[in-house]
Amino acid sequence: MHQLELTQPYALISVYYKNAPGFDDLVRAIHKSGRLIISTGGTAEHIRSLGIPVIEVSDITQFPEMMGGRVKTLHPKIFGGILGRTTDISDIKAMQEHGIPCIDIIVCNLYPFQEEVAKGDATTHEKIIEKIDVGGPSMIRAAAKNYERVLVVCNPEQYQDMAHKIESGHEFALWERELLARNAFGLTSRYEARIEDYFHIRDVKRRKTIAQ
Repeated sequence: MHQLELTQPYALISVYYKNAPGFDDLVRAIHKSGRLIISTGGTAEHIRSLGIPVIEVSDITQFPEMMGGRVKTLHPKIFGGILGRTTDISDIKAMQEHGIPCIDIIVCNLYPFQEEVAKGDATTHEKIIEKIDVGGPSMIRAAAKNYERVLVVCNPEQYQDMAHKIESGHEFALWERELLARNAFGLTSRYEARIEDYFHIRDVKRRKTIAQ
């Protein structure tokens, strides 16, 4: 079990693609900034391979990853750490009382749903369903909602620039944080739209089959 440091900032890093350009630099910059890194599964293994210590999500939540990875980060100790307002005394008290870490950076991208759909006959409906990300969009939306305190990095194209800014000690202006939040909500909305399109197409095909 991880001994929580209530005055210590944390970053949560959980990505599908670990080899995106700039990702390793971003991880190193976050580590050098003094933040403790929380991660999951394959992302945690990759970060350790860089020689950087990692705290498993399960060490924070005291729950293992379960159901084939469907449930990992969906826990009050994670979402409280993202959504907690350090300007609100009741939020601060709740975090202290329940041992919730103060997470101020989220680096996350989503399961490749559209890429799986694009495989056509080479995949199955069951495999496509398993590529519907739940925890990722939830973390991204939570971080974007609390953008005044939490930086949300969900696009690999942001990695190198964010690495440079974090390593240089850049003070993020409110407009920069809002822009990151806007990009985050744009990502999750497009992701959800593609899932809706997939089910719409299935419904159209079903109706055609019935009509024949």
